[in-house]
Amino acid sequence: MRSIMPSIRPSAPSDTQAEELRAAQAESVHRAAATIAQADVLLLLTGAGWSKDSGLAVYRDVADVKAYRDHGLTYADICEPRWLEENPELFYGFWGRCFNDYRETKEHEGYSIVKRWRDTLFACNDASKQLAARHKGGAQAFFSFTSNVDAHHLRVFDGETEVRECHGNCETFQCSNSLGCNALGCQYDGASAMSTTPPSDTPRRWQAPSGYRFAVDAKTQLAPPGVPRQSADSPQEAAAAGFASNQPVCPRCGSGLRPSILMFKDTKWLDDPDQEERWNAWQHAVEEEQQARATAELPPLRLAILEAGAGGTVRTVRNLAESMLETMRGYGAVTTLIRINPELPLADTATNQEATISLFCSGLSAVRQIDQTMQELLAQGEAAVEKADATPVVLQTVCLAPRRVDPRQLERPCRNQHREKEVKGWIVEAQELEAGGQMMEAMELWRKAFKVCPQLEWQLDESSKWGPPQPEPEA
Repeated sequence: MRSIMPSIRPSAPSDTQAEELRAAQAESVHRAAATIAQADVLLLLTGAGWSKDSGLAVYRDVADVKAYRDHGLTYADICEPRWLEENPELFYGFWGRCFNDYRETKEHEGYSIVKRWRDTLFACNDASKQLAARHKGGAQAFFSFTSNVDAHHLRVFDGETEVRECHGNCETFQCSNSLGCNALGCQYDGASAMSTTPPSDTPRRWQAPSGYRFAVDAKTQLAPPGVPRQSADSPQEAAAAGFASNQPVCPRCGSGLRPSILMFKDTKWLDDPDQEERWNAWQHAVEEEQQARATAELPPLRLAILEAGAGGTVRTVRNLAESMLETMRGYGAVTTLIRINPELPLADTATNQEATISLFCSGLSAVRQIDQTMQELLAQGEAAVEKADATPVVLQTVCLAPRRVDPRQLERPCRNQHREKEVKGWIVEAQELEAGGQMMEAMELWRKAFKVCPQLEWQLDESSKWGPPQPEPEA
């Protein structure tokens, strides 16, 4: 696998760009619907904005309450594991409120809409069967990846095959004692205290018991020791998991429990290794499927990346979306990023905007609009679906980088050989338009060329080593 691209800070659209995005919204929804309907594989990527549609706070708001403001604490300050030792009431107050909110909030309709797409479009298609063979029967033509820690993806999608929570979730806890607890793989008996190999029957992470709720003071946002607001449904389950009080403790060593969530300045977080392994295997399977198709000169894999609510504070999901976009396009796959965001809908890397459908709204709103349009399109039949325009709308107010092609590229054969001459003519004309500064007209020709000959797109992307046009030297 390729590593995720370096983080690039997203830019909010200018007033002029925002106006154009709104004007293009309806057409972009149609093209997003066509992209998903035509796709072989769907990857759902979600950030905090996706959870906001369920009524949960986004990162910048989750700690924006008077009790924290009075102490000068921001979200980044509170989300450090050190508070468990320095101020347990503050630590369990913050995470306890999050835990309660996540448990008591129902996930929004967008989850079920995407699940229906999974079931009707991707569960049994040809790509699903081919990926299943590569993935040993696990996740196939659909996967969901989220940076959210509310565990709502696990309520809707199959947590054993198609969910990756890259920052963990609030339903899973781990011991905070990384040196003296065998729950973290250490035997606290002196000589073997630093052993890093856990007993095979010792879990490193475990689930919070059902029914449990933390008692958090609404004014101070503190969670004092004592009785929880609501005890677990099963006292035996609570005792076994260490949740008998309002400040849970490890049932093995008595140290405080902490959510198994990646926090700031966190060196002791325990990821879910099975989730991570499944996610990596799925990515490999998708890449290998496209490479196999390219080798056999078969039509390229069509991948739709649906990203919703990934903001600029924690950019894990945005970076992954564009990295995956670049990787799969590099392999020759027809890959489109559908970026849904009411604040940051544009591609972070300028060269990726040509493959990005930008929807300037919330995730739930966009998914509803896409679903309605898609159902209308599917009702017209397979021919109408394949004919529908799935290319991103060219935004006149967004600068697009010119492409430079090594002349040797034009000597390589196009897979659609009967249109090879036509495609090369478009390329030559596009370069001439670029030289004259007519970037938008040139981009339309590039799109036509890529649509007819997807392999060409890979070749052109590889040619980026020649770089942008250089100014003529001064006389």
